[in-house]
Amino acid sequence: MEHTMKNVSFAALEAQLALWEAPGSPGGQILVRHHGETVYERCAGLACLELSAPIVPETRFNIASNSKQFTVMAILMLMEEGKLRLDDDVRRYLPDLVAFDEPLTLHQCMTNTGGVRDVLELLVMSGRRADDTMTRDDVARMLARQTGLNFAPGSRYLYSNSHFFYLVEIVERVSGMRYPDFARTRIFEPLHMHDTVVQSGYAALIPHRATSYHDDGTRFLNHVFNCGYYGDGNIWSTARDLAAFAAHHEKPFLIRPETAALMQTPPVLTGGGETDYACALRVGSLDGHRYLCHGGADASFRSQFLCFPEDELEVVVLTNTVNLSPDALAEAAARCALGLPDAPQSASLPGDPAFDPADAPGLYVLDTPDGAMTFAASGRGEALSLRDDYGPAPLTPLGGGCFRLGRRPLTLRLGAAPAVWMGGNAVPLTKYAPQPLPERRYARYEGVYESAELGTRYAVVLRGGCALLVR
Repeated sequence: MEHTMKNVSFAALEAQLALWEAPGSPGGQILVRHHGETVYERCAGLACLELSAPIVPETRFNIASNSKQFTVMAILMLMEEGKLRLDDDVRRYLPDLVAFDEPLTLHQCMTNTGGVRDVLELLVMSGRRADDTMTRDDVARMLARQTGLNFAPGSRYLYSNSHFFYLVEIVERVSGMRYPDFARTRIFEPLHMHDTVVQSGYAALIPHRATSYHDDGTRFLNHVFNCGYYGDGNIWSTARDLAAFAAHHEKPFLIRPETAALMQTPPVLTGGGETDYACALRVGSLDGHRYLCHGGADASFRSQFLCFPEDELEVVVLTNTVNLSPDALAEAAARCALGLPDAPQSASLPGDPAFDPADAPGLYVLDTPDGAMTFAASGRGEALSLRDDYGPAPLTPLGGGCFRLGRRPLTLRLGAAPAVWMGGNAVPLTKYAPQPLPERRYARYEGVYESAELGTRYAVVLRGGCALLVR
């Protein structure tokens, strides 16, 4: 679909979309609305590679964690109806799902300050694969076993999908409605979001849906998505529909303006720190323009939601692959619409003159507020690759220890001064290399370890001079 422009140039954004324009490539939707009018709309790439079906405005994408905003909206609507209070303890509503003793409020869940362990991490630690089918019962059983928290509720921020599973369960129990029905009748329909739906189970049919594709830099592969629950994710939508929801943050009518302001206000932490995370919304500033935003990532679906309330500007980016950053695209679109200069950045990732190829293999980690990004490099000399669940992906050497992941604009500097190129800047990485130990040192770790909270056991065994973790 051709884009539309009105009195503004989006050339800086267009220049970044070459990968989506390549034949046989997945892609995405980008939409920009300013003062209630669409000033830019772009659909590029394929929704389904197997059928060569193009992405069109009606193509639905899984918006992943951007679904959390709708869960919060449902809670706020019930609060205004007097059916619950934000300072209520979740144990009042979920006695069967909560085993820890500390009071935990709905508002702490909404702001990710509750300290509840992330259920996706718990399921993976219990032995589940990320692409296994995971149902509401799986999540409920895992959370019901948790007897402790990561920290005292309200003292810190730590992103956790578990908070929003609690919230959506409360919505259903308090309203007496299934959440997919509540969201459809109380939120989607009043906002004319006719292409938006909550997926009720992993086998549910979603008309006009895009397929998720992993891009390792040289090939596309199906990235299976088998999520069978909702609350923290699993809403399918379009850029047009999400832009309508973004506009509601500026001129709310489903909830009162003072309630909308509460949703946009980060909490005060009792531990003395600060957070930019409000109620399923991040709050920030772009060259003096206040914005609300949230991202989403499930399988290879990515979403980014940007709203500038004072400027009446909404930007939505939805993709079905990972080769372009929706965050960078959304910022570029916003800068174009607001007439702001391009973000300052260096021309490329500088090389390390002292790079030693022998130092390149290893595990590299980037810690972020929402979790860690890992890069596992293996090989010899400059014949290196990154390894993930799909196997090795070859790296293209650029010199000075810098490598590019095939066609993707992902550049890493490996070795003693590791970094990743993000947003036009070099972001340092931490390298973890294997530390060989004598077998006698390993021996003390040998044995069986069991966790009642995970519902699983692991064995540490010595084999071939290595200690292996076996489930």
